[in-house]
Amino acid sequence: MVKNQLFKSIPPDSVIDKVIKTFGLTSIHDLYEFSKEDILENKTVEKLYELKSELEKYYLPCKARTYLNDITPKNSITILRQLLRVKNYGVKSKEKYIRSEKSIIYKLHALDLTPKNEITQANSNNTQSYVIDFN
Repeated sequence: MVKNQLFKSIPPDSVIDKVIKTFGLTSIHDLYEFSKEDILENKTVEKLYELKSELEKYYLPCKARTYLNDITPKNSITILRQLLRVKNYGVKSKEKYIRSEKSIIYKLHALDLTPKNEITQANSNNTQSYVIDFN
């Protein structure tokens, strides 16, 4: 049974934790920021290739071919994002200049899944009416 557009079945926490650890992070709640240089230094791509057979169990075959056959540092971020989305987490990215070179810095964060229409309804329920009288 297909769970969403990427996965046949939802990957367990143990698999997601293994992928997170390939990036040099300790857990999904780790506040450490990392860059592509850190990905290269941690040998994340090589470690993901070691986990490839385990990840293929959860990906749909067509998506596994797309994302797991030619893993690059950029692709590894995509894989991380896909797995974290299952746990309502994401990867924020921002540009930062280090020694006059532009780098992209990544950080894990919890996703806010409150639908926008619920937010506007909550704000409209809290409004108060005022009557101004000019005598």
